[in-house]
Amino acid sequence: MTMSSLLCPQNLVKAALWVTPILFALGVFYAKTESAVAKASEMEKDFRAHEKLIDHPVAQEKIKRLEEQGEEVLREQKTLRKQMRRANENISAICQAIPGARCK
Repeated sequence: MTMSSLLCPQNLVKAALWVTPILFALGVFYAKTESAVAKASEMEKDFRAHEKLIDHPVAQEKIKRLEEQGEEVLREQKTLRKQMRRANENISAICQAIPGARCK
């Protein structure tokens, strides 16, 4: 094959038909990659901005209310334990006061 046969119109058309889809695919790949990089960068900026935000006031109020309710439940449990201890002591005293009772 000589150089003139390589440059004949038929071979140039074949080469152009073979190279065109490859160039098109490379262009699409490049565009998609650039788009993905831009989107990731934008999402990272949004995430950083979101991290700096203070909590939403409604969420803060709900958290505060739940903490208060939790503290109230703990106080009630403490009161109930005291009452149960007192009741057990009273039952024990009553049982011991009964002659012949088998107290456990």
